Amino acid sequence: MTEHKVKHHDKLSRGDAAQVLSEIARQLGEGPTLVLQLGEQQVSHTVPEHLQLEVEVKTKGDGVELELELSWSSAAQESAQLPSCPI
Repeated sequence: MTEHKVKHHDKLSRGDAAQVLSEIARQLGEGPTLVLQLGEQQVSHTVPEHLQLEVEVKTKGDGVELELELSWSSAAQESAQLPSCPI
């Protein structure tokens, strides 16, 4: 399978960033389709019931970077139930 990557960078207020994250959370909660508007491009994916979450915080000097990464396979759904793990 070929790789397709869409990246979008934007400067937002903290409140606007919270709205973006809230919209992603709302769509994940209502599932299974996630639709993101990234600038002029719209990306849509089907998200399975179970997925991986990686949270990374980096500090360097006075800069802080918080990365939230969700990943899943677009192959057939897993049949085994995975335990939930709150952050």
